[in-house]
Amino acid sequence: YPAGRTGMVISVTNFSDPSLSCHVALKHVLFGECESSGFCRKGLLFSVIACNMGRLRRTCGASLTQTRCGMQRSHHFHGQMSDTFRAAVFVTLSGGFQDAYTYISRGQVFANAQTGNIVLLSAALLRGDWAVCLKYLIPILSFVLGTMAAEFIHIRFRNFRQLYWRQLVLLQEIVFLCAVGFLPHTLDPLANALVSFVCAMQVHTFHKIHGHVYASTMCIGNLRCAAEALGEYLHGHNRASLDAAKTYFGVILVFAAGAGLGSLVTEFTDIRAIWVCCGLLLVSFILMFIRDDREA
Repeated sequence: YPAGRTGMVISVTNFSDPSLSCHVALKHVLFGECESSGFCRKGLLFSVIACNMGRLRRTCGASLTQTRCGMQRSHHFHGQMSDTFRAAVFVTLSGGFQDAYTYISRGQVFANAQTGNIVLLSAALLRGDWAVCLKYLIPILSFVLGTMAAEFIHIRFRNFRQLYWRQLVLLQEIVFLCAVGFLPHTLDPLANALVSFVCAMQVHTFHKIHGHVYASTMCIGNLRCAAEALGEYLHGHNRASLDAAKTYFGVILVFAAGAGLGSLVTEFTDIRAIWVCCGLLLVSFILMFIRDDREA
């Protein structure tokens, strides 16, 4: 493949089935290796045309070799700083910790698992318990606002030179969680709202490890993907599927470890336990300065 520029927009066409055509953003074309981020089927050969400033600039062929949970990868992984497992470990530890913290110390509210909050909200709504309804409605609305805020930062600062835009999200998370540690129990609704806001930013911002889509603040999607990958490996003995299953099960174990740590620390330090998450996110922030160009 010819060398190209990062950030080009490419059009991918499957000539055997034009309905599968899609537009993707070219992330890496360098020394014959290219990686894109679109939604395509596994194992199809595509003709890739890259356009810049409205003019035809590059043509090459790309064989997409793997699709997992809606994402596909090329033969080689050229990792973004946030895609490394080491950075994801501390983000995921923080996600598990936050869920345990709000449930134990902040009135049995789930910061991450909005499904649980919606179930409890619905039950309170049918009972006519409006105070409980408000208790669970606040983190749900905060989660929505947090997702919107993370996307705004992505759009506004994705070309920011000084820091990676995901690092800006981490800094904002650290500030909010630090503030939560100062809020007394009389302000538990505000504390839960801030933690849910942070969780939404985190799950929206950090969602890939070496090309595998994952969630750093909840387990159901990771468990489904792990089971799917393990089933594929048992059926076809595909090494890539086994690696994917290991990645997902590893994330689940890290999340569980974070939840366990959060439970222990919160029992002893109560509302100030959340400051542990600030330290975990700070480590991830620092690690993101290190680029990972290893193969998956």
